[in-house]
Amino acid sequence: MPGGLVLTDESGRLEPGARTMAGVKLRTPADIDTGLFTTWLHRARDLEEPAGN
Repeated sequence: MPGGLVLTDESGRLEPGARTMAGVKLRTPADIDTGLFTTWLHRARDLEEPAGN
């Protein structure tokens, strides 16, 4: 996830990767938290979009 290292992750599930990337490992379908993942994607999008767009 671009910008992953600058996202706040209260859950502790984002794992740091190379440079500014982060990822999450899904071991079972129960690991999928749609609300949490949606929040991460919105935050990452907001980091990439210029203000006002």
